[in-house]
Amino acid sequence: MKLLTLNTASLLGDDPGRNLANFCQVVAENDYDVIALQEVNQKKDAPNVAMSELDNYIPCQDRVPIKEGNFVYMVEKTLRESGQLWYWSWLPTHIGWDTYDEGVAVLTRHPIRKTNAVYISNSTDYNFPKTR
Repeated sequence: MKLLTLNTASLLGDDPGRNLANFCQVVAENDYDVIALQEVNQKKDAPNVAMSELDNYIPCQDRVPIKEGNFVYMVEKTLRESGQLWYWSWLPTHIGWDTYDEGVAVLTRHPIRKTNAVYISNSTDYNFPKTR
């Protein structure tokens, strides 16, 4: 099994569109089975993505919808458009910089049968930036 882990903050930089394309190219050129991502965000005020657009998305929670600009959604969509099949889930953990829903995500070539979320921080307050 081939695993890639990544902090997506390193992909933001000066040209996030180019960085997204470069990341998807690396994924397409390698034979990863699982990709684990942290600091996956979306703007809180962005429009929701229609459920019909969320191919192979397995919800891990139901309190925060997937919104346009969600990084893992954009990765999965780009890979799908290139003919690759990936299953994915995203777990929002906290509000970041008063602007973002931030969390963790997994992309995998294998169907996700079940999700389970646990807190690893003392806080369970979604508005507290150190909640994990």
